[in-house]
Amino acid sequence: MGDTIEIKVDGLKELEQDLLELPDRITGRVLQSALTSAVLPIVTEARTKVPLAHGAYRLYGGGKADPGWLRDRIVRKKVIRWQRQRRPWR
Repeated sequence: MGDTIEIKVDGLKELEQDLLELPDRITGRVLQSALTSAVLPIVTEARTKVPLAHGAYRLYGGGKADPGWLRDRIVRKKVIRWQRQRRPWR
């Protein structure tokens, strides 16, 4: 019960510095991957809580929706926001 294990890791400061120097493109991909994985339980839970219709119904836009239509529309989606260069004259 009183056994202890001591672990020594060398080079953590160098590793941290190397990670900070990674290009934004690579860190952006890693962050995007982490966010995509993190949102999966939220999407799954939202799909389970959506009520199902008993039969087909009409949509306001004139279309037809079968039972489960709303549940199938809950998805993970990557949204890219383009940053416009600000015009100095405005």
